Amino acid sequence: DDPNPLCELSSLVVKKEFGGTGVLDHLFRAGWADALRLGARGIVALIDTWIFDVLCDLYCMPFSQLGEPHYHMGGDVVPVVMSTSQSAMSQIAHH
Repeated sequence: DDPNPLCELSSLVVKKEFGGTGVLDHLFRAGWADALRLGARGIVALIDTWIFDVLCDLYCMPFSQLGEPHYHMGGDVVPVVMSTSQSAMSQIAHH
């Protein structure tokens, strides 16, 4: 058993012109729910830089950038991590 399990949202990428359609919300919410249900201590992902901005600035998600953005599969992506600790979830609930 892994004492610090993580959930990887592998390559969460949506074309920017589809950003307002709810696709991004659904993909992220499904992954987040699985992570919490399965007891993951954190979520890691490779996401478009604009999605990182939306998740942090609009949804107040406590993601941290793990590395520099790079071009991958048609756009700039960045590796990120977010804790699923009670304090991190409280931070989200207060916004």
